Amino acid sequence: MLQIQQYSDSGDSDPDENQTAHLKPLESGKSISTISLAVCAAPDVTPTGPSDSLQFVDITTKELTRNLKYEELFAPEVGPENPFLTQQQRAKKNMLAGFVEQAHISEFQFENQRRTFSSYGYALDPTVDCESEGKTVVGATLAAADSAMKTVFEASTKRPLDKRKRNKNDDPSDIEGFLGPWGCYEDEKRVMKPNEAEAEELEEYLAKKQKRGKQTDDKPLEEKTVLHIKDSVDYQGRSFLHVPQD
Repeated sequence: MLQIQQYSDSGDSDPDENQTAHLKPLESGKSISTISLAVCAAPDVTPTGPSDSLQFVDITTKELTRNLKYEELFAPEVGPENPFLTQQQRAKKNMLAGFVEQAHISEFQFENQRRTFSSYGYALDPTVDCESEGKTVVGATLAAADSAMKTVFEASTKRPLDKRKRNKNDDPSDIEGFLGPWGCYEDEKRVMKPNEAEAEELEEYLAKKQKRGKQTDDKPLEEKTVLHIKDSVDYQGRSFLHVPQD
């Protein structure tokens, strides 16, 4: 108990006196139970473990079970390194093609640019910062300049094929002639027929192809069999192709 009493962080007393205080006799009128013990909850102690207490983390883990320091979390990888890898192969990757990170993309803007590219042949380059570097077009740059880079969401001049008229019949009571949204265009051609010049070229091509081909006979093939035994019947006079009756 006397030794515990000396666990104080007071720096006013002489260190030599503190070391020999437990050897002095108690003062008159005092006992061990009446002495107030000064206990330090966090005394200065010398660590007994190694000086380098870094705990390495597996780079493939997706869960941390303890609160790591910056030096531990972003420490360089430890282990053998393949000297034959190129700089591109040494780069960190979570997929075969590279490193994929989640990014916030507006679904409306993505669909707007995708449909604009499908309809008009151009779209904005998503890898370029429009605020600092300006807008960069991918695809048909001339068409983008003519339409002032308008998207399908914005009003633009109609193309010649967009002005075609459809055959309309929205009367549901007309069972036979109802078209609804499936009406075809007025000048739509569903059956294409070659003109006279194309028909002549096609006939010449088919005639040459027929001459080059082999002439085959249309006669049916005759079935033939080869018998590798002396008799074609068994001991009862039945053919070996006879259906068994057992």
